[in-house]
Amino acid sequence: MIEQETSDRRPLPAVTALTAPYWDAVQQRRLAIQHCRHCDRFQHPPAPTCSTCRGTDLDWQQVSGLGRVVQSTTVWMARIKGFESTPYQCVAVELDEQPSLLVLGNYVNSSDFTECSIGRRVEVVFEPSRNGFLLPQFQPTKDNR
Repeated sequence: MIEQETSDRRPLPAVTALTAPYWDAVQQRRLAIQHCRHCDRFQHPPAPTCSTCRGTDLDWQQVSGLGRVVQSTTVWMARIKGFESTPYQCVAVELDEQPSLLVLGNYVNSSDFTECSIGRRVEVVFEPSRNGFLLPQFQPTKDNR
């Protein structure tokens, strides 16, 4: 099994007032996504207004962390400082809660990168980075391992 090694040199996310609720939930090993109370739609990344109805009555709701891979790429050569531990696989995951609700992360805990195909069922896992800061990553669901 390939264990994804998270480099201590990987830069930490720039947490802002807008993104803090997302990162606070991740630090509690939960995935919470911004949600519009007016039109009942999720959006990610977060924004000051709803991208669907332009409403401003936004909250954060915990989601399952289950979804399917809609795009993936394998990084074989280190080109960015802090991401020297190659190869690693980046995925865009469409969460089950809503069509086109995408979250990005790495595909981890897999025996073979070639098994990560479009449509692959995945679940969120939380991996420590520098100073124990957790990052959301995605692994095959238990029924796909």
